[in-house]
Amino acid sequence: MTRKPKGYYYSQAGPNHCWICGHSLEARHYVRIGKPPPLVREKQEWEQMWKERRQSRKTEKRVFAIDMSASELSRAFRVPGRWNTLFRMILERPGQPYKLSGIGDMVGARVSCLLLVPPDSEMAYIGAPAYKKNKYITVSPMRHPLARWRRKREKEEEENIVKGYAVHSRCWTLLERQLGSERMQHLDLVIAALKEYWKTGRRPNLYSTAMCPCYDPVHIPVVDKMMRTSVKTTGSSIGFAYLSTQFGLPLEIKYMVIEYLDVVSVRNMLWAFNEVLPASYWLAMMPTDLLFEIRDKEDAAPGTVNWASIAVLVIHRKVLEKWQVSLQLKNRQRIFHILQEVERNLTTDTSKT
Repeated sequence: MTRKPKGYYYSQAGPNHCWICGHSLEARHYVRIGKPPPLVREKQEWEQMWKERRQSRKTEKRVFAIDMSASELSRAFRVPGRWNTLFRMILERPGQPYKLSGIGDMVGARVSCLLLVPPDSEMAYIGAPAYKKNKYITVSPMRHPLARWRRKREKEEEENIVKGYAVHSRCWTLLERQLGSERMQHLDLVIAALKEYWKTGRRPNLYSTAMCPCYDPVHIPVVDKMMRTSVKTTGSSIGFAYLSTQFGLPLEIKYMVIEYLDVVSVRNMLWAFNEVLPASYWLAMMPTDLLFEIRDKEDAAPGTVNWASIAVLVIHRKVLEKWQVSLQLKNRQRIFHILQEVERNLTTDTSKT
């Protein structure tokens, strides 16, 4: 662990690794005090708060933080790697059940060798908050098996202090999606399953150690844009469906016809005859386990998505196979592979109990 340069935020509180994906939780660069923490630039309102703070000479050289709801940090960020400093901790107190913390920002979370987090899982901060016992708690992070060296035991750790398992907030979102809300209530079993996965000395299966993990596994820009722009529209000015209405062609026959057509021809046929196919047909053609946004859209707003347009983009134009998009999906896929094994470990532990 390197020393913090004078006049900078503590941004490397390591060695800390995410207990879900296994990658580093450290900020890539030190941030000078007097400059805005990186995440402040992601929203105009946050930048304005920073500028107002800078107008006072008493506060311009102090560390800066913004308190907010955790839901505000679920947004997609303009700069790909900024999500990497946001973390939660699964808190472990003697004689008490495990509890999930709020979201902290690794850029300014460090207090000595401890980490500062909101005790409420619905709260968050970015930047470096002042140390206030009534608002935040200091947590001693549990050493991950991937850590290359051990932190020196400091005086704070000798006391009866809260311990915790650090995870990326984005990875936690994916874990909740994978396991479901009911199983996430049993955090003791979740921790046991994570320990079981990492105790074998595994290493993160990175496609590119330097680039792959920096991509946000929850928000993939191309996929988000595809879902926003693929709004259902009428493909023809004709007021009725020719094949179904005029000729009474059953759905089974339409399936037999389109079986011999590629996806572009199917789309053109539907446009020409003002026909539609059930969403289940299109969903079966696409990797909805990896592209969970597709199924989420259908569940949230059924009948509003132009599935033919999405299928052409994914299957015919292969927009997801472009180099940068491929890396983004590989990072998500890498984490999903870990989550699937963790889920199997959790199922095994549950059956034993």
